[in-house]
Formats: sequence, structure tokens, C-alpha cells
Amino acid sequence: MAEEDGQLAGHILFTKAQVGEAEVLALAPLSVRPAFQRQGVGTALIEEGHRIARKMGYAYSIVLGSDSYYPRTGYREAVHFGVEVPDGIPSANFMAVRLREDARPLGGQIIYAEEFGM
Repeated sequence: MAEEDGQLAGHILFTKAQVGEAEVLALAPLSVRPAFQRQGVGTALIEEGHRIARKMGYAYSIVLGSDSYYPRTGYREAVHFGVEVPDGIPSANFMAVRLREDARPLGGQIIYAEEFGM
């Protein structure tokens, strides 16, 4: 969570997912209250989330979202990492980021936690 002057400014959540044999994280949701948007809160939440994920040993994060927003924090089309794009989802909006330099290559389709309904 991000706070500003005691107010909730935004939050982020990562959930475990699988790509082939690799456990990855799926970023969803990321939210920033309107009064705090366009001030770097979302970027700060993503960067801190990635820092914590790296420390915990995660090598990749996956996101389904804006192809103009998430690339600012290193995300690019997941197909470049060997992740199959789920049916009906534009490749440009299904992205991944490598969190660790020593990450092994990915390969296969993503299996989200059942709560995602995908």
C-alpha cells in the first residue's frame, strides 16, 4: 500500500501463477486513487513490488494491462519470454518482466490462480 498524509494513495497485489515448471507472479490489481494519479505512485508501487519479489526469489512477473503504462516499468510482450498468449487476449496487453538476471527462460502457457477465472 502507498499512503500520503495518512490517506491510502494506492495498492498493488501479486499472485502466484505457473508458466511451465516456473512459478511466477501475476500483477493484479494495481490501483491509485484519482487524487494521487500522475504523481508516480503506481510506478513506485510496481518498483517496490518488484524489489520485494526479487528478494523472495521470484524471477518473473506477468501482467495483463495497458501497453502504454506497464512498459515504463520494464514490462514487454510476454511472447518475448516464451509465454503463450491466452486466447482472446491481444499480445500487446499480455506482458512480462524479468526480475532477476539469473532467471531461466520461460516456456508455455500461464496458469493463473483459480480466483482469476482464466
